[in-house]
Amino acid sequence: MKRWVFAFALCAAGCGDSGSDSAAGSGGQSGAGGQAGTAGVSGGGAGGSAGTGGIASCEASSARCDALSETERPFRPSEHSIAFAENTAELVLFGGTQGVSVQCQTPPPAYIAETWVYDRPCNVWQRVSGVGPDARGRHASAYGDGAVWIFGGRYRADGSTSGNYTIFNDVWRFDVEARSWSRMETNGDAPAARSNASLVWDSKRSKLWMFGGNTSASGAVYTPQNDVWSFDPATNSWAEHSSSDGPAPRLFHAALYDSKRDALVIYGGADETLFNPTARYFQDLWSLDLESLSWKELAPAITARPTGRFWPALGFDEASDRYLIFGGHDDQTLGNRNDLWAMSPTDGSWIELTGGDTLQNTNTGVCDFPVDFTDVDTAAPERRHAQGVAFAKACGEMLVVGGKTDCGVVDDVWSYSAGSWQELRAATEGEVCLRWRSDTSLCNNLCN
Repeated sequence: MKRWVFAFALCAAGCGDSGSDSAAGSGGQSGAGGQAGTAGVSGGGAGGSAGTGGIASCEASSARCDALSETERPFRPSEHSIAFAENTAELVLFGGTQGVSVQCQTPPPAYIAETWVYDRPCNVWQRVSGVGPDARGRHASAYGDGAVWIFGGRYRADGSTSGNYTIFNDVWRFDVEARSWSRMETNGDAPAARSNASLVWDSKRSKLWMFGGNTSASGAVYTPQNDVWSFDPATNSWAEHSSSDGPAPRLFHAALYDSKRDALVIYGGADETLFNPTARYFQDLWSLDLESLSWKELAPAITARPTGRFWPALGFDEASDRYLIFGGHDDQTLGNRNDLWAMSPTDGSWIELTGGDTLQNTNTGVCDFPVDFTDVDTAAPERRHAQGVAFAKACGEMLVVGGKTDCGVVDDVWSYSAGSWQELRAATEGEVCLRWRSDTSLCNNLCN
């Protein structure tokens, strides 16, 4: 049975909003949300031609890198979105919040309207100036046709600890090469405003597909959905698609577009009981055929699979024809996870690629976690949820940026390829003490 425990920097999903999003956290007791946003691909290899919709090389060159300089790096992000722009081999990060809980204190989140571009070949961050979407978090994003698209999300003014959020249903397009945002003036009906939906790019039809999310503006009550909509940039119009026998309504799930099977695939998430002590998170995997609009559950009888969790990451490793699932917050004692799984859509089999941290000890009180709470897998990213994850075909890898941990929020960048993790940018804060102290005998607890 899940126990509600808190490590030093928990409640990161927005708990503390005078009862809103209560009991978020890590370390096994509660969890905090997830946004799955980008549909992408991993394992593709370098090469191809740049340009709108094309695949750029991921190889660094002196001509490219000498022209770039990094004067600052992004805030420590969570509830943000990232998407990998294949036409330029760059990662685009937008929005999120830098509200960080420390020792069970729950400051209100501070929402961000910043856009950052991470040049993957040169390993350099650059901030983008100019007008863009309003500040927000828990929005969804996807890359397609030379652009990063975002939809929805929520916002509350800095310093506010109560009252409803502003929730969005707008669509924005970021032209990666031009470094400019434009709002899409949509025609006709549109999905209800929401946060924690999923968004993918359908390369066959050149459309976006949106599934589920939370339409409640309250931070204390969730209203999960399971509706399906598509957005056609050619006409700036939404279309709702009725389907039956599909996934239960949910939020904080993850999604991808399977280009080989022409399907929208979703995994995990939670329902309106998200932060109840007896809550159980989804561990199901569903596929929607985009021609017939019929759902089917994948591998329903398989027992060796990831634990139920919210705010996990899901992506399509096209070269190996498998779905990858990383991290999220489960409903067991461990809470935040950093395990990595692969699922074969051809036979429904699951394989655990990396196990991540394992539970070793229990907490001795609220906000009191021992140093050896877990056996830390330092070869993998810190345990987390609310991370940004993108799958880069140009680089043949999965990229992980930021997220909420047991000790705050991290600003690291990791890649997974060829069977192993690589830390591209180290975290400045937010990791457990055993990771950052050179003399671990000086660690007093999990985080300090």
